[in-house]
Amino acid sequence: MNRDKKLYNLMIKNHPTIIGWFIHKGIVERKDDGLYIIEQNEVDADTYPKLPTENNYQVYHTYNDGVRRINADRWDKAFSQIRLNYNIKDYSFSTLINAGFPIFDIGNTSDRYCFTHQIEDIINSFPDLVLDIYFPENYKRLKGKSIEAFMKFTQNQVDFVRSNDNLFKGYYSFNYGFKGDTIGFSDKAPEKIANIDRHGIFANKHIYQYIEWDFDLVEKFKDQIMWKELINESNLIWPDEMLEKYEKYIPFCNLEEDTYCGRFKVELDYTKFGFLGNHFLNSHKGELDWMKVFEECDFEWTAEELTYFSEYALGIDLPYSDSFRGTTASSQIEYSQSRLISNKHFKWTSGNLLAYLLSNKDNWETLIGEYRPELFKLFLAIPNIREVAEPYVKDIKDFWEIVCNPHPYPYDELTLEFTIERIQNNIEEWSEIIENKFLTMRRTPDTNYYYYWIKTQWDIYRNRKNIPLTYELAKYLSTIDIKIGGTYMESDGGYMEEDHRFPIYNGLDAFSSHHIDSTDDMDKILEDENVANILFNGKNLDLLYYTIERFFKDYPLTEYLNVINQLKDWDLVKEYYGDEEEYNSFSDKDWNELINSIII
Repeated sequence: MNRDKKLYNLMIKNHPTIIGWFIHKGIVERKDDGLYIIEQNEVDADTYPKLPTENNYQVYHTYNDGVRRINADRWDKAFSQIRLNYNIKDYSFSTLINAGFPIFDIGNTSDRYCFTHQIEDIINSFPDLVLDIYFPENYKRLKGKSIEAFMKFTQNQVDFVRSNDNLFKGYYSFNYGFKGDTIGFSDKAPEKIANIDRHGIFANKHIYQYIEWDFDLVEKFKDQIMWKELINESNLIWPDEMLEKYEKYIPFCNLEEDTYCGRFKVELDYTKFGFLGNHFLNSHKGELDWMKVFEECDFEWTAEELTYFSEYALGIDLPYSDSFRGTTASSQIEYSQSRLISNKHFKWTSGNLLAYLLSNKDNWETLIGEYRPELFKLFLAIPNIREVAEPYVKDIKDFWEIVCNPHPYPYDELTLEFTIERIQNNIEEWSEIIENKFLTMRRTPDTNYYYYWIKTQWDIYRNRKNIPLTYELAKYLSTIDIKIGGTYMESDGGYMEEDHRFPIYNGLDAFSSHHIDSTDDMDKILEDENVANILFNGKNLDLLYYTIERFFKDYPLTEYLNVINQLKDWDLVKEYYGDEEEYNSFSDKDWNELINSIII
């Protein structure tokens, strides 16, 4: 049992805020008779919808072949358009319908639709009869025997085009799938036909997008594959040994081109490369696009290795492109090398971080622009770092304040301005108009209406959420009223139609979404009922997270809900809109750690 009576009373009084957050995070649900914890094994009908059947729809008409016209939207994801191969004698949708695959007319047109969830079974059962079928985005990849059926299905498309004098007619889904351009709006597509001549069914990008590839399949069809499509569109992740094994097939670059962009005109998706060892990077350094290596690839470097590869990449003196002959590739690669700091794969140490900073003068600003506190810790652990850094950072504003910031959210340069003393000296002056900002205009037949927002210094400070509140600052703000800018609306001729200028707020209420400076400050706030209530009412996430962890570490959430359910206003909860955590520098990881630390 939680013995902190003051905290207990706060939790009861502010239950709309507390319960609202648990509902928002999917821990608690509100039913007609009370609040309940959502069991982990409960199935959300919206998340796991039941597969549709014919009985879900009203049938307006049934055609002779068994196709049914129904009351559905043709953009409904439950349906996919389907076409049959009319080169097959006595082709009919009745064949599919008799096999248990209902076919529909949606919208009273000549188009026909099947259930999306039956696509795989239809192709497995009738790869010859079905000529074209629409696969929705993110459709599951086909596996096992379905791969062979899909290849046969694609071969039938090739045969269909051949039987039509190599013309692409009317079947837009698979026409789009074959790689190559069409001549204007005609049915002639010599580039597509050339690709079919060379690659057969593998000239269709759908074969890379819709089947589950493995390297046995690659080996079997290596001489027919379109390799750019395989790398960019398939599910495969390529470790360096596989990149080496198939390097004669993979279009890394064209060394005959004399510009950097020309050499890497075939754009491979480097995010599909697996871990790249230094042997591979070194032996292929002349064939790799280093702009993508730095930003997208997975590798590990010591300080010495980072220096070596950076010196190579930043020394590439090829012209960047035909349009910019006077610009060398190194000037563009320099930016990508600075973005190594954003590469989610790269493992940083104090040693390679220093090498990174010394390799490119712009990287010092990149370090603080990225704002990654874990890197700041490594940076500050570098021996004699202040002396080493001084020549590079002396002109970078607030560099040391940013890297030494103890908070998980970025340092705000206005923090030092927003003090009790300055508020006392400027409480009226900060309500003076800095800018009348035009927002939008609404037209009507009779007149036009113009909407404006007034910006004051109070508004500037209020919108800078990373200016933290100490307890003393929060306490002082709770004792004053302030006037912020507000909005107004005028009609033609300057007539004031709506006037919401200079609304008066309690000072702390206006700043209730700001971060709180430290846990010591939060402990003090929880001892001050008035300050705490204002911040809870304003849905302050710092205080909310801290209080949830502190209170529920020894007071079960189920017991708390039992108490709240006995109140007359148990069903009153505050609404959250989905952007609170991002706006206040919280993440899913923060919440998961919190929820795992409390008693449910």
